[in-house]
Amino acid sequence: MLKASFQISVVNDTTQATPTNFQQFIYTTLQYPSGVRFWSPTDGWLYGWLESLSSTNQAVIWIKIPSSIPANGVYQIYMVEDSSLNFDGVYWGEAPQLSSSYGQYDNGGNVFGFYDNFAGTSLNTSKWTSYYSSYITVNNGITFGSGGLCFIDTNSKYSISNIVEMYVNSGIGSDSGIMYAVDVNGNQYTNAGYGEWISVGPSAGQAYNGSENDMRSSYAIDNLNNGYGTPVSYTYPSAPLITGVVVPNSVNGILYINDIPVVTDPDSIPPQGNYYITLGGYESNLNVYYVRTRDYPPNGVMPATAIVPVQAWEVFVPYLP
Repeated sequence: MLKASFQISVVNDTTQATPTNFQQFIYTTLQYPSGVRFWSPTDGWLYGWLESLSSTNQAVIWIKIPSSIPANGVYQIYMVEDSSLNFDGVYWGEAPQLSSSYGQYDNGGNVFGFYDNFAGTSLNTSKWTSYYSSYITVNNGITFGSGGLCFIDTNSKYSISNIVEMYVNSGIGSDSGIMYAVDVNGNQYTNAGYGEWISVGPSAGQAYNGSENDMRSSYAIDNLNNGYGTPVSYTYPSAPLITGVVVPNSVNGILYINDIPVVTDPDSIPPQGNYYITLGGYESNLNVYYVRTRDYPPNGVMPATAIVPVQAWEVFVPYLP
């Protein structure tokens, strides 16, 4: 048996239950960053994913909680920290760029609703269809080159009420980003109709959020030509996490860069439903490490976490699977 190091209480202090298989955010200090596991008395071993780690071992972690947490309910998790453990790439993993070998311990597919880290040198065609692929390069991350328009669409649809995110490594251009798009039917000339997209602006300090309403053959993500987006002032970091949220039962689309809201544009946001995810750019040299979706938290509020050491009493968890 293993002894738990910390008890984590996840407190859903809202009037709405969390979805099942909810992605819970945790921010904590780790003593042994690679030797971590999470266990629930309700659901057993949980999947955890390390998003980032500071020089002082402050960790941003996502945990997949299989059970719904009721309104005003609490979910208990025990965290094991043991120097003898290491990442296993199943129950405990990390973002692809954190490993010495790209994606070596990445278990993002076990944690998030949709996930791809573009590992290797070819696009995963079971997940994506590419257009103008001569401008697209996959090499432990994906790059949309400077030759012209190029983009990829998911082969399946995902709920627009999910949060969609991409982690950008480098290369921001005038037209690049990620969005939910209406049916494309595998045809680059099909009218995209409209989609809520999240994109960076044409230069450092600008970000856009608005609606795509062009033929896909003209623009992958149109943030300049039709004036749907609104530029805002923002100091652009070198490696941002771009987050797009279409609030359920609302017309608001919200853009976040590194968790900071930068603009809201309520114009022509698509209705609730299932959409394809489009990622790409136009002469952008956009390079992305990973794309993911996660559940919108109840009433827009991420459940709080209370983390306390297990000292006054001993809690043992089962052996690792």
